[in-house]
Amino acid sequence: MPKEKLQSKSWKEKGVVIVTAHPDDEALFFGTILQLKKAGVPITVIVMTLGELGSLHGVPESELTNERVKEVRRKELENGMKAIGASYEILPFADFALRYEAPEKLEVALLDVVRRIQPAAIFSFLDQEVTFQFDHPDHNTTGHLARVVGAGSDMQRYPNKENFPNAVPAMDRRPELYLWTTDKGVATHTVKLTKPERRTRNEYLKTHYPSQFSEADEKNWSKIFDNITKKKKSKKGKKKQREYFKRVR
Repeated sequence: MPKEKLQSKSWKEKGVVIVTAHPDDEALFFGTILQLKKAGVPITVIVMTLGELGSLHGVPESELTNERVKEVRRKELENGMKAIGASYEILPFADFALRYEAPEKLEVALLDVVRRIQPAAIFSFLDQEVTFQFDHPDHNTTGHLARVVGAGSDMQRYPNKENFPNAVPAMDRRPELYLWTTDKGVATHTVKLTKPERRTRNEYLKTHYPSQFSEADEKNWSKIFDNITKKKKSKKGKKKQREYFKRVR
């Protein structure tokens, strides 16, 4: 039976990082973010790309450029992070192309940020996660990177100092690692996502990411989010929504 609580005593002091592929991916962790903020745990969201290959609501594809989309998504991310009281870091990689980057280049870029922040825990995606509602190679690559970086965060001779002489020094202790999944069979931890919290999530997306989540189309995209979040029947027969995580470390 998956556990309910995620926080440990050290989280409030050191904080956590959420490693995502694109701006707005943090919405998949929204119940967790609300729980952490309530407990006073500092949060930093790290995005690997700015999602520049995506569309902008109301703008014809013929008028889009990668730089235009980047500018919009960067501003939306900034506004979103202010709203939830989180810090953020943007890494300089291309949308839908993480799998083509040199692995060591990706690892060291993320590793340096994690070591500089020194979080108590890392959250990201389960790297094997592929479902009908959830299938994006960038998410899988990001989850794999989070595993590698977490495991190597306290290794004194990683990465190779000859190749990366300016790499941030190792942490004293590697962070805990929790990977988001839709598979409750592999989950070790869950976070409840109440109806008011789902409404708050929807308002967050409409307000701070209007290029991706329009009010006119809310019925469709909110349904997608609710279908992703696994439903579980309580003893009274009512369906409850939850976010699921597999603890790796």
